[in-house]
Amino acid sequence: AVGNDFSAESNYGKFDALTGLLIKTNGTDFDIIQSRNSGFNVSGQSNHIIKLTDREGRKLILATQNDDEIKVFETHPSTN
Repeated sequence: AVGNDFSAESNYGKFDALTGLLIKTNGTDFDIIQSRNSGFNVSGQSNHIIKLTDREGRKLILATQNDDEIKVFETHPSTN
């Protein structure tokens, strides 16, 4: 999950406490893993994530960031 928002009015400041969460599920239960434990860290303003598989079969997560680079994360069997 991503969702920092830097578009707030200047007298309120940024809403940037979230650096990303990894949410694992077994189909019925959910585990939330914080970015410092998962390595999934998107500290910029981000509103979209996409999960895809590349030509080599690697499972990737792409997170866009406003006016910044796209963050790319490779998932591992324990986090799929």
